[in-house]
Amino acid sequence: MEKIDRRCGPKRWTPEEVERFHRLYENGVSVEEIARRFGLTPASVRAYRHVFGVSQRRPLKMGRKGIEEDPEVVKFLKKNYPIMSRRTIAIYLGCCVDTVTAAAKRLGLEKSPEYLAEQKEYRVMRMREAKAKREFIKSNL
Repeated sequence: MEKIDRRCGPKRWTPEEVERFHRLYENGVSVEEIARRFGLTPASVRAYRHVFGVSQRRPLKMGRKGIEEDPEVVKFLKKNYPIMSRRTIAIYLGCCVDTVTAAAKRLGLEKSPEYLAEQKEYRVMRMREAKAKREFIKSNL
């Protein structure tokens, strides 16, 4: 396991490190992974993003191709986006949830009414369970 260098005060950045930071961020590497590589916390990476003038919005990329440029990915999205969670699709494609959401929006894809009803039913069930748990705890105090 890689040891994290804990510093007091702000990190001193070399021009090469700033360039590497930009490159990693623009290529879609997660904030957590960038933090690990530089020995920082995710919060400090987000702060440095502003210091270095890196855009908060990342370009839609999967490797070297845009996600909508890959016909296999487009076919997969058209088939599965209406019936599958964005998180599951992102895991399958190896990208972030925001990339999936933006690509689906650009392709004009929407969730199916059946999927939305199923998700609503699931949320209602979870809310009822949480309410029952709170009431049980209150009654036993």
